[in-house]
Amino acid sequence: MHAGSLFRKYYGSDFEFLLLYLFLLGIISIPLTSIAIAAILRRGQHTQFPPSQPHVGFVAGPDYRGTVNVIWVCMSTIFTCVYLSVHIDVPDKWKAKQFSQVLEAKDPPKTVAAKILRACLAPLWHFTARPICRRMFWMLFNIFAPELVVLVAVTERRSAKDALTFMRSRGQDDWTMQLAFFADMGGFELDDGTPFRDGLSFLQWFDKLQGEHEEGVKLDIAPLLDEINDRCNADLVLKVLTCSQAAWLVIETIVRFAEAKAVSELEITTCAYIICTLVAYMCWLEKPYSVGGRVTIRDKYILPSSESDEDSLSSQETPPMTLNRSYSTLASESTPSLLPLAHLGSSMLKPRKSERRQTHLPIKLFPGSRFTPFNRSLLRPDSSWPVGCHAAGVLGAIVGLIHGIPFWNALFFTTTGQWLWRASCIGQVVVPVAIAAIAIIERWYYGVFLYIAMFLMAFLYCVFRMILFALIWISFWSLPESVYRDIDWSWAYFPHWH
Repeated sequence: MHAGSLFRKYYGSDFEFLLLYLFLLGIISIPLTSIAIAAILRRGQHTQFPPSQPHVGFVAGPDYRGTVNVIWVCMSTIFTCVYLSVHIDVPDKWKAKQFSQVLEAKDPPKTVAAKILRACLAPLWHFTARPICRRMFWMLFNIFAPELVVLVAVTERRSAKDALTFMRSRGQDDWTMQLAFFADMGGFELDDGTPFRDGLSFLQWFDKLQGEHEEGVKLDIAPLLDEINDRCNADLVLKVLTCSQAAWLVIETIVRFAEAKAVSELEITTCAYIICTLVAYMCWLEKPYSVGGRVTIRDKYILPSSESDEDSLSSQETPPMTLNRSYSTLASESTPSLLPLAHLGSSMLKPRKSERRQTHLPIKLFPGSRFTPFNRSLLRPDSSWPVGCHAAGVLGAIVGLIHGIPFWNALFFTTTGQWLWRASCIGQVVVPVAIAAIAIIERWYYGVFLYIAMFLMAFLYCVFRMILFALIWISFWSLPESVYRDIDWSWAYFPHWH
């Protein structure tokens, strides 16, 4: 065989050296080519262009922008921010199937409307079980109610932090927020294919596994982290471009105010989305992004615990612990109470060498729930849940103020448009704060009146939100002329999506 004989003669099987040499040749050619081009062009004469074909040098862009340009920049920024900020859980069609079975198990609906509603809900949940559909579902939530996504993100972070505290109290000192998030996502399964569909079931399994072994056990997290990182579909380039574009738009809006140039309502709305996205993304910073399947905890990853680093054995030298208790048995047991497990008796925890202080299992705030954030578990739910509600309420009020303050005296093409804008902005400030206050009121009262009030305020929020959306697009019929004047050209030429 003669094909490729030249490369085989000089490189054998080490073709990596060929690629390395080609890369080095490319680097060396850059300065040599630059010097050669400069020397050759200097020896030439200036070309005399004919008058019919005049040539010019650098030409600055126009000092104005068009309506389509404003819309495109804002919409593309909103889409990429929302798309990258949404961190969905590991796909699990079982949850949608179980919810459909719950719908079918209920009493038959008596009215035609109820029958139609039930007939539509079951296939809808099956449809949204697909990863792309769930992502679109959360993206729509993020667009229409970014405060709710912030509530989800804050609650999930508190849950992951509590799981991290629990695992470290059980001797797993190298447990990380990334692993805690992944367990909450329903990302782990056992070697026999049995899945952990939420973080609490995983923690219960690990805690009871510790109790069955006198010396305790530890998980070898290195292969777990490697597999999680391999399955993450985060696009670093897209994240960098999105962050630079968002920063450019926020700074450009501030510069426009400083130069006394008008700003469109859509640009202000985009800045509000950027703030909400930033808060949610910071909460989800360690959460694995777009993982399409579960990671298996192999038996060989379960190692005996040791008192000190000197006595610890590597996973290659230590035989794996055997599992003598199935997950299905553990999952069928009731959720432990708020009392520390060390006080529940010797039947659950056997004596260990380690005397570290035990942390009780987190509590699922909504037992039986299947979807985030209601399926998350918290060590102190009475404080963690209000924190998420208050964070969402405060951010919702900030979003309303961002819309209201700059355009309080803005002129729309009709006089009623201004009053609609003001009323909607006030509603955007008041309603999120009022809904967040329910997390405090329910400590003393959680009757039907509070339940009805919550849904009424949610309906008003939707109405105010839709009014803002409508006025944002209607405003393009009549905007101040200075909206279309560009800012100083030096900043306008900063790289961005134009």
